[in-house]
Amino acid sequence: FGSVLESSFSRALSLGAFFGTGRSIARNLSTPVLGNATDLELWGTLRPHSQLSISPSFRYSQLHHPDGGPEIFSGYILRTRADLQFSREFFLRMVVQYNDFGQTLDLEPLLTYKVNPFTLFYVGSTQAFRDYDQEDAGLTSTSRQYFAKVQYQLRY
Repeated sequence: FGSVLESSFSRALSLGAFFGTGRSIARNLSTPVLGNATDLELWGTLRPHSQLSISPSFRYSQLHHPDGGPEIFSGYILRTRADLQFSREFFLRMVVQYNDFGQTLDLEPLLTYKVNPFTLFYVGSTQAFRDYDQEDAGLTSTSRQYFAKVQYQLRY
């Protein structure tokens, strides 16, 4: 069972929500069980300027044993995507995501330069941080990756 509520008040603001309950398989256990699931999702898009779009979202999920036993898991993912169109050619996207399940924070910037609709250059990175629950340690960088891509269409 699930319900979605969504509204676009204007080009500058749109909001949405989902709530669902049902049965789901807990595959992370040594013996998988069919548990009782609850899911909640909230999202929106804010466009304060024609060239800027900010889209936050929140997802919460929990799963309980079918016999009313202990909770199998519960947690949330908080994500924000920001898009900035500098010009027709330059575009910047930044995704910031916190995953409560793994206590991780991910940062993913992407810069795009479009020469024409068929020729694009991408430069970006991914970086992951983890909270090890140590005093004064805070989030520690666990991985970093840089990438670049050139896309060009050959015409015959």
